[in-house]
Amino acid sequence: PSQTVTSPLTLDTNTAHPLLSISDDLRSVTRVKNRLPCAAHPERFDHWPQVLTAQAFTSGTHYWELEAEGFWDIGICYRSIGRKGKDGNAFGNNKVSWSLTQQHDRKLAAWHNRRKTRLTYQMTGNRVAVAVDYGAGTVTYSEVGPSNNLTHLYTFSTSFSQPVCLGFGLYKAELNSRVSIIKL
Repeated sequence: PSQTVTSPLTLDTNTAHPLLSISDDLRSVTRVKNRLPCAAHPERFDHWPQVLTAQAFTSGTHYWELEAEGFWDIGICYRSIGRKGKDGNAFGNNKVSWSLTQQHDRKLAAWHNRRKTRLTYQMTGNRVAVAVDYGAGTVTYSEVGPSNNLTHLYTFSTSFSQPVCLGFGLYKAELNSRVSIIKL
């Protein structure tokens, strides 16, 4: 069996939309109401409030835990995802990203290539685990319970052909939406 690696992650501020505030330790992102001053950058998302991790992976099995509040989108995507404009650049709305979204009513949905799969399960807490097996082409989302037990939410099966990174989207300002990478 392949060894699962808890790979350290940090957020890439050059990709962060101006409506996202990144913490000093580069491990948390919060949605803000007013655009933050930031330099223009070819890798910056300019329509969707999204951010990518600085790290990308081309092999192995990886596991991360996140604290996610409000209206959030947690995606795995190729670094080649489009950054400019609206069309097809939101996580799950293209062939290069796979995402899990929690809406304002706590309803969950899995998205890939504009196809939405509604999940009947509703999370009771805020901790989400993401496991990526690059070789097998799977992305598995789970809820992490109070005693660290995992409840399976959804698994995507695909085949990866480019480096993948983690991405977070925070689409609604009024819900104090934020995502933090938990140190394991």
